[in-house]
Amino acid sequence: MATSIETKSAYENLVQRAINDLNQRSIGDLSEMCRQAIAVDGERCEAYFLLSIAAYLLDDLGRALELAVRGHELSPDCNEGSDLLAHLYAHAGKPEESVYFAKLDAVGVSNPLLAGIRVSGLDDLAKALNETQEVSYRSEAMRAFYEERYGDAIQSFEKELRLRNGDGEFFRQFGNSLCKLGEVRRGIAALHGAIHIEPDNAKNFLHLGYAYLQAGDHDLARVCHEQALQLADGDIDIISGISFSLSPKMTIWPAFDEAVKAWRGEKEALGKADASSGKSSKEKAGRDTIRIGYILDRATECDLLRVIEPVLWHHDRNTMEVFVFSTDLPDDPTAKRLRSLAKFWVDIRDASDTMVANTIKGQDLDILIDMTLTAKGQRHEILVTKPAPRIYRWLGEMQGAFSFLYDGPLPANISSRKPRLTETVVLDGKTMPAVDGHSPVQTRKAITFGATADLARVTPDVAMVWASILRQVPGSLLILGNIHNISTAVESRFLEIFAIAGVVDRIQFEELDNNVDDGLIVSRLKFLVGMDIYLDAFPISGLIELADALW
Repeated sequence: MATSIETKSAYENLVQRAINDLNQRSIGDLSEMCRQAIAVDGERCEAYFLLSIAAYLLDDLGRALELAVRGHELSPDCNEGSDLLAHLYAHAGKPEESVYFAKLDAVGVSNPLLAGIRVSGLDDLAKALNETQEVSYRSEAMRAFYEERYGDAIQSFEKELRLRNGDGEFFRQFGNSLCKLGEVRRGIAALHGAIHIEPDNAKNFLHLGYAYLQAGDHDLARVCHEQALQLADGDIDIISGISFSLSPKMTIWPAFDEAVKAWRGEKEALGKADASSGKSSKEKAGRDTIRIGYILDRATECDLLRVIEPVLWHHDRNTMEVFVFSTDLPDDPTAKRLRSLAKFWVDIRDASDTMVANTIKGQDLDILIDMTLTAKGQRHEILVTKPAPRIYRWLGEMQGAFSFLYDGPLPANISSRKPRLTETVVLDGKTMPAVDGHSPVQTRKAITFGATADLARVTPDVAMVWASILRQVPGSLLILGNIHNISTAVESRFLEIFAIAGVVDRIQFEELDNNVDDGLIVSRLKFLVGMDIYLDAFPISGLIELADALW
């Protein structure tokens, strides 16, 4: 009996302290007091109702309803609880539920602990019903997503999903946001939700495949992309997205090849008239300058600031005119910084492919260079129209399903003054990670090898060769990383392979920092300066990471 009285006294003391915090709008302290109260006695309603009010004040209506419903289940006859639910449902745009709980309020019993609480917005039911409208966090979630503020987007997605189930696109963007921040397993679960709602939407399977690739599960990724291809019905965005995620050297996929050929067959007649003359645009127009155009992703997403800025700086403006077609947002600070370096800069993020192709053709370019890196940045419908006499691919593989869009390797010299484009890609030494004059072998007292943790390329044969190298260098280590997220499943698979090779005790893992200020290139270089020797896979060689290692 004494224990029961002590428990009641402790619980009510914590609730009273929480109410005092509520009156002072100290929400964090209120939440902590309520959590302690629930730990003392989880069968009483007051702490749940107070947490519900706190969630309402934090603009999380769905969470507020969840907590208030839990409190009502514990004490169905509590007047204050019914009144709270009546107000919350009114704010949620559900007048019928609001009226139901208002009627319960009329026949219930007042709770002495909660009787004196007054909160603006929860104290005038008639006003709440008259002003009722459906609260939604959807628009702020989608806006944050498209502005690539993924942390803010996730918070808004979660608020909306607590209110209603949403739709397939909503779950898909929620899953993509989680994957962007490295929460791949949660992202996969959200993408499964998108497929449950829209099982016939190819985009859902495409993005789920991306997520499985990020998690290191290439088999499931392939299954998802096969399903996406079946549902795509020739959609170039789906075909392009799948092509972006697969290495053509590794993939034998007749159905995919046929889909690309079918699309190409529809498009190959376009642009032939522009290529009929052997003369360049410069020769036709009698100009003294060469016109070079670049198609870019969003610079902040692809870290192109460290690549395209020196490229634009080092053009000879007496002999060249530079045009940039970018998917950047109009107010993006990176785009603002670069605009002055080009004669012509146009945002193509929201423009149709036809509009962009016509715009590029109107500039009478001599050369168009594709510098896109992401699937959504690539615009094959533009390139297939041949908007310039010569089109080159700079970053990424020249092989692949869409290699026919390009005119071969980028020429080293594109004018009589020989401005070598490949020499203009420089990195700012001030922002690079310092080596401090010591190699890892001096600091670790052992030679450190490094490699990219990509199961698609690190086959058992590759692992056996690397293991033989480790055995021939006593005490040496192999650090697997160079990517942002290494799942437990990927680590287990690597350890299994290297255990067979007899060097599992020499293997370590290191994920890249998710430091937005550093950018992708600097993150990779921070990994690489911790290595004495970088190991490349075969026969599928590295691309950008290999170039970084050589640099």
